[in-house]
Amino acid sequence: MKKIVKISLVLLVVIGIVTNVYASSCNVSLQPSKSEVKQNEEFVVDVVLSNIQDDKGMITLTATLDYDRNNLTFVKIDGQNSWKPSYNEENGKIAAERNEYTKNNETIFKITFKVKEKSQQSVGITLKDIIFSNGDQDIDVTNATTTLLLANNEEPTKPDNNQNTNTIIDTPTNNNSTTNKIDDTTVKKEKLPQTGDMDIVLFALGGIAVLTTIFFIKVKIIDKNIKQ
Repeated sequence: MKKIVKISLVLLVVIGIVTNVYASSCNVSLQPSKSEVKQNEEFVVDVVLSNIQDDKGMITLTATLDYDRNNLTFVKIDGQNSWKPSYNEENGKIAAERNEYTKNNETIFKITFKVKEKSQQSVGITLKDIIFSNGDQDIDVTNATTTLLLANNEEPTKPDNNQNTNTIIDTPTNNNSTTNKIDDTTVKKEKLPQTGDMDIVLFALGGIAVLTTIFFIKVKIIDKNIKQ
């Protein structure tokens, strides 16, 4: 009889432990503000608590933040929905608590990172060693991980509209233009008399005419004197 009582008590304890373990659970996920980031760009990762299975709810948290320190810089951590986090940047330890229990699906804090200038690969962030507590019992939670792609900062090469091309354009020869050039040259070489030159010519012709008239008059006078 005593053995039956002992066995019954052991079974009750085991059933109670199994029931508490099953009832107390929750999930944690990391939700980045964007899936692709650029060099020197800041982005935010939400730490989200969900699917709480506990009669009282959650009130404290401890975890370790692990991220790609070669490509990311930690900027800050901000508590949300009454959660008050503290962070040790040297070892990545996070501790957070709230004044009241919660069973809600909610963001518990936001973590801001900045991509380093020389980053050239995808970057990973993990929240590990997660332990929630309802004040009486610690609840281990599966690690939460996210990966972000690093966008290419190089702009596509634009065509240079001012660049000289090697295209050779054949220009047809204009025979008329050649002829005109020759005619112009000929005209320049055979210059027409200017106004001053014409005056000199007319004056010379007038003088010759006067001399010719005087010459004929003298011839007639001499001829007349000879006949007398």
